[in-house]
Amino acid sequence: MINVTIKQGKITASGHAGYAPKGYDIVCAAFSVLSLTLDTAVKKFTDDNIEIVVLENGEMTAQWQQVSPEGLLLINAYIEGVKALAENYPEYINVQARDTLKTEEKSRRGTR
Repeated sequence: MINVTIKQGKITASGHAGYAPKGYDIVCAAFSVLSLTLDTAVKKFTDDNIEIVVLENGEMTAQWQQVSPEGLLLINAYIEGVKALAENYPEYINVQARDTLKTEEKSRRGTR
């Protein structure tokens, strides 16, 4: 099972889905694509300092302190994609999340 934890300023994931043998696991493949897309999009579309590490062993970590509205949008899109994957394959991916990103977004709006 892939376990994803979302906290204030950090997302971690570990494990393998176990949906199918290595090379045929569509859940692992979908999760990998989401994670690599987050990494690529943050680097291409923002100047944010979001440290994203995706390892071949299935572990992923993303950490940040402050992000731009664009960075926050990308992070939230990633989270929604992971949650959708977990809803469709609940036996293979578990997501534990605190509602912290909306708080960051609200406080950022208040400072404009």
